[in-house]
Amino acid sequence: MTTFSFVHAADIHLDSPFAGITASAPHIRETLIQASFQAWRKLVEFCIDERTDFLLLAGDIFDWEDRSVRAQLAFRDGCARLADHGIQVFAVHGNHDPIQGRYAAVELTENVYVFGSNGPETRVVERQGSPMAAVSGISYQTREEKRNLASLFPARDSSPRLFSIGLVHANLGGATGHAPYAPCTMSDLVQASIDYWALGHVHQRRVVSEAPYVVYPGNIQGRSFIEQGERGVYLVHVRAGAVTDVDFRAMDAVRFLVLDISIEPHGSVDSLVQDMANAVYKALDDNGDRPLICRFTLSGRGALFSQLIKPGVVEQILDNVREYFQDKDPFVWLENIRTQCLPLADIMDLMESDGLLARVLRDMAEVEDSPLALSDLAEKVLSPLFGRRLVSGAIGKLAEKDIVDMLDKARNLCIDLLEQEDA
Repeated sequence: MTTFSFVHAADIHLDSPFAGITASAPHIRETLIQASFQAWRKLVEFCIDERTDFLLLAGDIFDWEDRSVRAQLAFRDGCARLADHGIQVFAVHGNHDPIQGRYAAVELTENVYVFGSNGPETRVVERQGSPMAAVSGISYQTREEKRNLASLFPARDSSPRLFSIGLVHANLGGATGHAPYAPCTMSDLVQASIDYWALGHVHQRRVVSEAPYVVYPGNIQGRSFIEQGERGVYLVHVRAGAVTDVDFRAMDAVRFLVLDISIEPHGSVDSLVQDMANAVYKALDDNGDRPLICRFTLSGRGALFSQLIKPGVVEQILDNVREYFQDKDPFVWLENIRTQCLPLADIMDLMESDGLLARVLRDMAEVEDSPLALSDLAEKVLSPLFGRRLVSGAIGKLAEKDIVDMLDKARNLCIDLLEQEDA
């Protein structure tokens, strides 16, 4: 019985920038610049250590259409390492690195096959002259690929065939948060003559289906807090024409984490600071020997609320917690603290009481519940400031969510300032 294994990876994004983080923390700049390259090297070594038969790359190997020479050389060198160990590489282009993008003439090793964009092509994978799998794939022609690439694959039939893999960079079912390029449906995938769909484009790992297997491995290196937690690839084992294991393995060189801390049990700032430091120590234990970039979210209802909303207090707390880890190697960078905590008093109870605070809170609630009122607030009250060219150029155009966030902060401030007045 034929037994083999392969690694399914996607969205390598070699030479991806970390502009926001490197600007706020220049001392970790070099580590972040190297993160995508280090994750790629870890992937290559993983394939070698596991003695996999081949590697699938489901698009967006590079981060830019005019892919950098450094990124191309790093990719070539990794593929050469795989060639030394008899590991084949099959790749497609995605929206970040379409075939029509500009690139230098860097010659890849013979173990690499990059599928074209005219239609699905098929390559048979052999071991010592014996066929074991058929890999079919198709690349993006341009960045905004509108074709349903999955629908171009041959329909399923009952004739005997090798274990079949479909390699494509696609948006399945209109996945939110990702551009709607190469859209497809589960019906498209089920009807095709494919046993394992190796997808790319969506950066969250997910085994969508097991009949046939439809898998997104996510990207191998997180680039922001939207992509927090472990990132990596799937190691897939096949025996007698059927998938036996689909195992996730982390590859990220730097990890983003959001740590939620409740203020409810804390009656003092120093107690809160210690709790935050303990959360980071636990994150270090849980995430192995790799650098961490952490963001705190303060939530819950508690007595510390009135102190936390005072100007400069949260920033001072952040500086204090940072001192615990300033000499840590590998580094821990505490990026920010976001406050979503609430006062001890229940807002609904306050709204139903008498006095100025209750009236203010009811007025705010009416504005929040009315898109027309929010629009009116933006145009008549906020536009004179945020509509100024210098301000809008720096922070962008205000969205409805931004206005609601401002109202939320204003409501908390009103509670802190007016609650005692009404008491």
